[in-house]
Amino acid sequence: MTRNDRQKQSVSLINRDNNNIILNYVPRFGKTKTVIKAIANGNYNEIFIVAPNDLLKRHWEENIRSDYSISNLPISITVETARRVASKNDILFCDLLVIDEIHKYLTPDLKAILNNEIVISKKIIGLTGTMPVKKEDLNYLKAIFPLTDVITEEQAILNNWISNYTEYNLGVSFPDRQKDRYASLSDTITKVLEIFKKTHLLITYNNGQGKVFKDDLALIYACLRGITLNSKYIPGEKIRDTLARKKGWTKSISLKDDAYSENIDIYWNPNSIKDNALAFTNAIRARNKLLSESWIKLDTAVEICKKFNAPTIIFSESSKFADDLELNIEKHYPGKSCIYHSALESRYMYDVEGNLITYKNGRVKKFGKAALKKLAVEGLKTGVYTFLSTVKSLDEGFDIPNLTNAIITSGTVNPLQQQQRSARVKTLDLMNTSKSPRVINIFFKDFIINGNLIKSRDLTKLLERQKVNSFEPVWINSVDEII
Repeated sequence: MTRNDRQKQSVSLINRDNNNIILNYVPRFGKTKTVIKAIANGNYNEIFIVAPNDLLKRHWEENIRSDYSISNLPISITVETARRVASKNDILFCDLLVIDEIHKYLTPDLKAILNNEIVISKKIIGLTGTMPVKKEDLNYLKAIFPLTDVITEEQAILNNWISNYTEYNLGVSFPDRQKDRYASLSDTITKVLEIFKKTHLLITYNNGQGKVFKDDLALIYACLRGITLNSKYIPGEKIRDTLARKKGWTKSISLKDDAYSENIDIYWNPNSIKDNALAFTNAIRARNKLLSESWIKLDTAVEICKKFNAPTIIFSESSKFADDLELNIEKHYPGKSCIYHSALESRYMYDVEGNLITYKNGRVKKFGKAALKKLAVEGLKTGVYTFLSTVKSLDEGFDIPNLTNAIITSGTVNPLQQQQRSARVKTLDLMNTSKSPRVINIFFKDFIINGNLIKSRDLTKLLERQKVNSFEPVWINSVDEII
């Protein structure tokens, strides 16, 4: 069965009746195209599409504008972001409501979109590539969506709907001169977490019926930043005072010959809570910087680029690292690398011949963020550029069929981010159906210092975000092992 035939099958299922349906399709199969075909072949006059962010909102708008099957139909299609829809005071009515990345709408403020409280529609199509893990979230969605159509990665590869690929986990050694620093930061983080262990359970609302914080980590950050609860902002100072009181501290606490009270004052004085929270967040920030901005990872990524010299996107967690990486690639391949991330400032750009890009009237053109993104993506797609260095801005929302390599130098623990980033290389290239793309994760390995095993947070995060992988990655220790 071709991908087009499978999409036709999906359209028939969608338009068969008014039952709400979730399309749980592997990334790169074409969820957007499938929905557009359903709209073109269905009996809908008013269509409302909700996207989780501005990037995907633009993605939908571009696809709708470029699709001739619906551009001339006498229908109304509105695309808006979830946050803007949730903030509307008016109730909206439509025949079809499309909710993109439906797993992101399970927070209290966005559930109203799912529940027909803000947008009242005859039918809802929910789109996702990752169903939620929690049983209560799954049951919640099943109550709203009686139908679910699933396309797995295995099915898509077997039928040649997406490109087959190999995922590598490339372990590199932590630099010797930074091992002590890393170990010290990890020790600080562990000690503070031990102090705050299970304290998030102490702070509740509705007479103890509701938890304010999902874990101790959320509480630690809230002690500094505050938290918004039921649309009301609660400052960090108040959270520290509440926690101190729950742990038995008062302003009038007596410390005379009382080790227990002295211990409470040491750890649960509001000032001590703040100091420990600051120590924790500073240690987290410093450790993340060691992991995400290492010259070893930079050199390794450049080495991979040099080995294959093929269309490659490199994902980082630091805009500084992404900038440094692009400059290093540029030294080896002048004019063939580009950079895009949300921290970029407007700038002038040069064409392939080294001339400033101008308007038709000769005036030099200054590119803003949207234009820089388009220039980078289209440049990689057309072969003007071979290498694109980015951060999180390009995790989703674009297709580059000729993309061969995705190098991931750092990431979060979120499996969805890993899926989205690796999906960039899985789009089927009709001009090169034998394309065998690679996903290459660069991570720091565990190491020994003074006889003690120091666990790599880099490795822990990688394993966490690969939990939902369809296939086992290939574990390697050298760029030479990548084929």
